[in-house]
Amino acid sequence: MPSKMQFYAQMADQAAKQITGSYQSWISFLQTAGRLYKYPYNEQVMIHAQRPDATACAEYDFWNRQWGRYVRRGSKGIALIDTSGENPRLRYVFDVADTLIFHSLSKSGATEKTKNLRKSVKKHKKDWKTGRFPVRLAETVGFEPTDGCPSTDFESVPL
Repeated sequence: MPSKMQFYAQMADQAAKQITGSYQSWISFLQTAGRLYKYPYNEQVMIHAQRPDATACAEYDFWNRQWGRYVRRGSKGIALIDTSGENPRLRYVFDVADTLIFHSLSKSGATEKTKNLRKSVKKHKKDWKTGRFPVRLAETVGFEPTDGCPSTDFESVPL
C-alpha cells in the first residue's frame, strides 16, 4: 500500500496529464488557477485535482489568525506537497467554503474584513463570470499590505 506522499505524488502526475488532455479540462484548470493565482503551478494542479471549485485557499492557522474564521469540524484539507525543506512533506490548505466566521471577534476587525470581502465578491461576481477582474481588489476590501495580504496591482483586463 503506497504512503500518503506517494499517493499524492501519483495524483499530481495524473492530474497534470489530464488537464492537458482536452480543451475543456484545460479551461477548467485555468479557471481554478485564476482564483488561486498566488499559488505556484504544481500546487494549483494539486488543488484543482482535489477541489476544482476552490475559490480561496489558505492554511488552518491563516484562517484563524488573519481572517477571524475557523475551519469547520470534519472538513477535509487539500493536500499539497511541500518541497521547501530537505525532505518533501504534505501540508494542508482549506477552502473558504470550509470555514465559518468567529462571532466573538468584532473588536479585532476580522469580522468587518470578512463582511467587506463578501460585499466585494457580490459586487464583482458579474465581472468574474464575464472574465473581467476588479482593479485592486485588496484595496476595495480594505486590506493593507501589513494585514498579511499583499496588495494586488493588476488592472481590469478582459480575458
